[in-house]
Amino acid sequence: MLNQALIASVSAKARADARLPRLIAEYQRLASEAVEAMKRAYNRADLLRAWRTGAIKKSGKLAKRHIGYEFHGAGCRFQVAKQIVDVDFGPKGQHDGFDAWRLWLLADSSSGYADLDLPAIERGLAALEARRIIKKIGHGDRECLYHLTKVKSAAIAG
Repeated sequence: MLNQALIASVSAKARADARLPRLIAEYQRLASEAVEAMKRAYNRADLLRAWRTGAIKKSGKLAKRHIGYEFHGAGCRFQVAKQIVDVDFGPKGQHDGFDAWRLWLLADSSSGYADLDLPAIERGLAALEARRIIKKIGHGDRECLYHLTKVKSAAIAG
């Protein structure tokens, strides 16, 4: 009985590890889709500055793309269909950084990731960092987010 539980646990871990690169790619795709749609809708490149100066409302919906948004601190939470993508903007407008919590938000709001919990994502990110597929990059005094390394980004996309 214990062996079956161990096998099931190892199998679940292997499935989680295999799905994490796909989840990262999906996060980055949806983040880019939402940010680019907002840039086009408001004809603004610096979305965070536009929100802080009142040119863009704190929350709303982009009608053409059915994308909801709500700005916060250094970023924006988007709802694309039913999927949640929370981004922080970097100093040059980057929006591709991720962490376990942001990936978990997407996994929790997407189909196909039901058993991918926050601890599994954290372990997976640690493994990808150890393999130098991702690395943490800080933005001033803000928390560090992971980014794909240039050399290893094909491992995620492929």
